[in-house]
Amino acid sequence: MSDIRISLWDNNKKAEYTSKHESQTTELVAKSKGEHTAAKIDSVLASLSEEELSFVKYLILSERNTVVARYDSEDTLLPGLVEKGLLQLPTGVGTVSLLKLTTTFRVPIAVWKVLNDSDKLMFSDECSKNSISLTVLENRFKHRFDVLVESEEIASKAK
Repeated sequence: MSDIRISLWDNNKKAEYTSKHESQTTELVAKSKGEHTAAKIDSVLASLSEEELSFVKYLILSERNTVVARYDSEDTLLPGLVEKGLLQLPTGVGTVSLLKLTTTFRVPIAVWKVLNDSDKLMFSDECSKNSISLTVLENRFKHRFDVLVESEEIASKAK
């Protein structure tokens, strides 16, 4: 009974654990802000269908980054944009909630900033911001969501 217990936790293990924890936290924060998508925005935009690109343009023109809608697995527009990283579902929303309830789809802040800072990504010379009618896009998409909202994070950065 006089055996000396060997500690499983020492300063080196603590430093390693802290380092891993901090890097994971940083990675999760970057992912929640959409930095991974913003970094490769050119290839993401190139992969969009015409409908998806038009919807993203609609969000930019309306200056709203959050869509409130029922998750519809038969309508691939919003789930497709989530899959490509241009929209995010709230943390903790599970399959049961998605199938039964209305939820929000939010453009991540880093993606929103990149899309707004470089209009050339979204609006080519022959298709300028002014020539695209917000009303035309609204009429095209309004039946697919309940409301568009400007999130507090976007509104506070605009002021």
